[in-house]
Amino acid sequence: MDGPVGVMSLRTFYGGKKDRGVRPEVFRKGSGSIIRTALQQLEDAGYVEKVEGGRVVSPAGRSFLDKISAEIIKDIPELEKY
Repeated sequence: MDGPVGVMSLRTFYGGKKDRGVRPEVFRKGSGSIIRTALQQLEDAGYVEKVEGGRVVSPAGRSFLDKISAEIIKDIPELEKY
């Protein structure tokens, strides 16, 4: 949703702290293989498309997200204000 994103920026976003025992924890990036495979599957489904600089949500993907969010809002009454 936030514009063209690549595998590397998503690896950084989904990374976390590595437990190194007694030594201080250090940030590590997430798995690129998992993110790449997920993006390729979303591309095959037509929800994401490649552009220069990364991938963006396609119009079909945006429509799908809007429909799902509307269903979720109906099911949970606390979300009606959104």
